[in-house]
Amino acid sequence: MSDGKASQLPPFIRQGQRVEEIARAIVAKVQVPWTELRYKISSLAPYSEHLIYITLPSGEEDREFAPRGFTKVTDELRTVMYRPGKGTWFSAAFTISAAGSVDAAFNFDEEPEWSRPTEPVFYVQDLERYPRYESAIPPWLAHQLELGRLEDAEYDKVEGPRKRWTPVTEIGETL
Repeated sequence: MSDGKASQLPPFIRQGQRVEEIARAIVAKVQVPWTELRYKISSLAPYSEHLIYITLPSGEEDREFAPRGFTKVTDELRTVMYRPGKGTWFSAAFTISAAGSVDAAFNFDEEPEWSRPTEPVFYVQDLERYPRYESAIPPWLAHQLELGRLEDAEYDKVEGPRKRWTPVTEIGETL
């Protein structure tokens, strides 16, 4: 639901719609009997990791990748949840019970977990997209930004200036 009418809805309604859309897609993706589904995402503007954890009726756990094209929906959710100067979330965890309840938790300030180290310049690009006041930048992020800016400057010397991200200027809106 990314049409003009959707963008006129209040952000909290759009947030709820994206969470519901994510939950429905995860349930549709999993083709085995389950008692609980957990969807974990770590996300930056240029890169994200998605994984679904499936609790089987036996109590064993299985894993599956998120549906194709899922990044678009989670990027929309990050944009809708952006707060000027405070940024948006870096990771999220969704828990879906067999009874149909959905719980979503969002991490705005802690370093996200990655399956392998991510490029520090991705944090620079994320800050371009979702600006934060200096006071809203935790120490771990300040460190990643410092490393990323050095990486970015080196790239600019060799390849020329890279294309910059369009910042989100209002809740859920871009320039």
